[in-house]
Amino acid sequence: MAFAEDQQARLDLAYATGFVHAQERFFQMDLLRRTAAGELAELFGPRALPLDRTARPFGFRAVAQRVLADATPAQRAWIEAYTRGVNRGLTALRARPWEYGVLMVAPEPWRAEDSVLVVHSMWWELQHHDIDAERTRREIVARLESLATAAS
Repeated sequence: MAFAEDQQARLDLAYATGFVHAQERFFQMDLLRRTAAGELAELFGPRALPLDRTARPFGFRAVAQRVLADATPAQRAWIEAYTRGVNRGLTALRARPWEYGVLMVAPEPWRAEDSVLVVHSMWWELQHHDIDAERTRREIVARLESLATAAS
């Protein structure tokens, strides 16, 4: 197979994968991107603000945008094909995912950086416990240092 044909086949596969993902799991994809970006309150209201406040300092949406800016043309083409597939799969649904009906919101289109956010969300899920433990450790150290300074 010639290089151009191979490249087109990869782009077609990315598009088809995005289409199927949106048809089968768009709401779950939405949760992953919003978790990393600190945008869950847009779906769930104020009760999700503590989670958003935990995630936002990491600036994962900006990081995802930089990752895409640094991507090779071939990588960028692949993720854009996937993004087109996701959005086409979403619009091809006969009914929006039921979770959006319950929440009374409309799903937002997928953006190229959202795929990178999903990777960050998976990292977050695997590291969250360690992050909480590290934050607690730092708070204890800061408090002890404060007490030591006050005692001297």
